[in-house]
Amino acid sequence: MKATEQAKYDGRTSDLTLGWLTKRHGKAWESWREFAEEWMNAQDTSQHTKLDALCIFFDVYLTSNALWASDIVTFFEAKQNGWQISTDDFKTSIFENTKRSDNSSTVVLMNHIFDFIEWLLTEHFSEEDDNGSVIKLYTNPFEKQQRKKQYTESVYNPLPYRYICDLRNILCPEPRGDFKDWIWAHEKLTHEGRVSNSNWFEVEQKLIDNNDND
Repeated sequence: MKATEQAKYDGRTSDLTLGWLTKRHGKAWESWREFAEEWMNAQDTSQHTKLDALCIFFDVYLTSNALWASDIVTFFEAKQNGWQISTDDFKTSIFENTKRSDNSSTVVLMNHIFDFIEWLLTEHFSEEDDNGSVIKLYTNPFEKQQRKKQYTESVYNPLPYRYICDLRNILCPEPRGDFKDWIWAHEKLTHEGRVSNSNWFEVEQKLIDNNDND
């Protein structure tokens, strides 16, 4: 059974303390749990999605791929057998161990973890330099992700304006003309010189206004 399938049994979907993390994976993860709880308590918006992101980060990624990362300093510093924490590894782990796909929802999840790590570095793994500026002791191993673009307009290049003018002149050669001047259109509405029944319909003579050029 995958980790995500077991989630519903340990209360993780509503537990802002992330108590399931140490209960399931041991006291070695207590520091992570405490920092995650502190971060969650500071969140005023999107608590549910942020909690979900933390659950996936810990259970699907760290505890499944990098048990050595239970030590937070090692998480930032270590490379184990040529492998280290990265955005690509995290994304791959999500796709392989959950039903998530490469979409905006997954981008939001990964960005929540990026923000969590940034907060962790700023609040607990930083020091002031001689000028009083806060210097992070380590680098965030994750990168901020861009949301997938959703095109609301055509992705094709528009026709050059001169083509539009040429087409307009073909259709309506007289700038202030009437429908009777649309010779090209009349020809296209006929077939071999005969009027197509699908394009024209008969009306009674009494309904025609002979004074109307259209």
